[in-house]
Amino acid sequence: MSHEIHLYHCPGTRSDRVKLLLNMLELPYTETLIDQAAGGHKNPQYLKINPFGKLPGLTLDGQLVVESAAQMLLIADIDPEHRMAPRPGVPARAAYVQWLVATPTSIEPMVMPALSRMPIPGAKKNFKKALEIQTALYQGPYLAGPKLTAADIFLHWGLRFVHRLGLLDQDPLWLDYAERLNAELDWQGLNAPQTAEAAQ
Repeated sequence: MSHEIHLYHCPGTRSDRVKLLLNMLELPYTETLIDQAAGGHKNPQYLKINPFGKLPGLTLDGQLVVESAAQMLLIADIDPEHRMAPRPGVPARAAYVQWLVATPTSIEPMVMPALSRMPIPGAKKNFKKALEIQTALYQGPYLAGPKLTAADIFLHWGLRFVHRLGLLDQDPLWLDYAERLNAELDWQGLNAPQTAEAAQ
């Protein structure tokens, strides 16, 4: 069964992780570029797609889906081969869904202050605690076990920035994880020129 997927995308934003998943699954989709620097994500027309004014925006078979974690969960599940998501009912499914939910709601808010250019009280302590929580949840060698999933794409999108700043240098587990996924996921080639709708 084919699905109608429309991604509203801005390179370098969280929409990169949704686009990478679509590409890895080789799912056909339409792409509209949003110029975030010019305020395109606050345009009234775009706010009809994502009322939060954030990226990415997505419609799946005409249905608006505004959160990237939900977008990736749904996209991975429409793949009949379930290449990037454990099937419902298998043990790895719970860990997979937990990572997709916990990363944006619990982990990222603890990590982001440590990436700020301005000193934020408690940022380093909270960052260290976030890594400890990640370690407690980690299945290995990927987040939900032996297989790469959409949850790994989701977490690794942000972990790359942490890695570049050297904040993983004292954590062998997450340093190894970040470097392995750097080699496995084509972030560099993601936004190479391709056929797409005209930028808004």
